[in-house]
Amino acid sequence: MVNLGVQAFGTDQSLLMLMRHVQRFNTKVVVYTFIDDHVVRNATDDRRVLQVGAYVVGTKPLFGVRPDGTLYLRKAPHRLADHHSTPRLWEFLQIAWNRLGPRPSIPLTRALVQEMRRVSEANGAAFILIFWRGPWTTRSGLGASIFDSMNLDILDTGADAPADWRHWTIPGDGHPDARAHARVAQLLYQRLMRGPGHPRALPSADGSRGGRQSISGLFLRQDA
Repeated sequence: MVNLGVQAFGTDQSLLMLMRHVQRFNTKVVVYTFIDDHVVRNATDDRRVLQVGAYVVGTKPLFGVRPDGTLYLRKAPHRLADHHSTPRLWEFLQIAWNRLGPRPSIPLTRALVQEMRRVSEANGAAFILIFWRGPWTTRSGLGASIFDSMNLDILDTGADAPADWRHWTIPGDGHPDARAHARVAQLLYQRLMRGPGHPRALPSADGSRGGRQSISGLFLRQDA
């Protein structure tokens, strides 16, 4: 198991991390942990718009979606030290627009996830998306339905969850606590152990679908 999760990443940076490292290992499974805040993160190239006062050394790539659903690079990343500082008024307007303007569109996140799946399967690995529900999900109103029609293997942590599941968090922090991690780890283990009857059976050691041998994976978990 290789954990490639990085704090504050969105789907776009997870995709780039996957493309960079997937061939370094004998990867059989790629697990991407999705939270609905990734939709917002994918829509901006500057973390400071989302987290005022955050210390970052540069921007991140910003992707767009063509009419045919393919991705393209809208903005290349750059080091902040190499560019003139942005006027404060413009920064405030960007922050206000992010908080009060229209919500980011879903198609970009869908396209990014679809590309993660394509890269995974092109390298002989199964792709699993964990939709991690938490206190933040109630505020956003987003659900796993945003991936409908994509035929993804989705593990929805909200399905058959304990009544107080949304409160399994670290007090004063909001991130999932040890109980939450243990529950999701068990759910993922059960999913990985499913046999040939599963619609997306995992690759066996010889590369065919339907086996349980040699389960190794890249784990991309991005949280707040």
